Amino acid sequence: MTGTIHSYLRMYWGKQIVAWIPDPEQAFNVALHLNNTYGLDGRDPSSYAGVGWCFGLHDRPFPERPIWGKIRPMTQRGLERKFDLEAYLARIASLQKE
Repeated sequence: MTGTIHSYLRMYWGKQIVAWIPDPEQAFNVALHLNNTYGLDGRDPSSYAGVGWCFGLHDRPFPERPIWGKIRPMTQRGLERKFDLEAYLARIASLQKE
């Protein structure tokens, strides 16, 4: 709707795609396609790096876990600790009414 996505939400959704699609290469391609299609900054180098971060680029390895491997997981609870999700959703809802 706005052409932008908050960086925390980009990270959250990118991490969810990692969990939903078992093949990492396919998951990366889906995340990149969605980012490039719906984000105004989709083909920007920093945006590309943001998608890569969801897959461990420029991040330290974490203890290995099922599904995630050694990449940093991100949960909705973690998102809500750092980001006012309710305020963001209210803002988007107000845009839909316009």
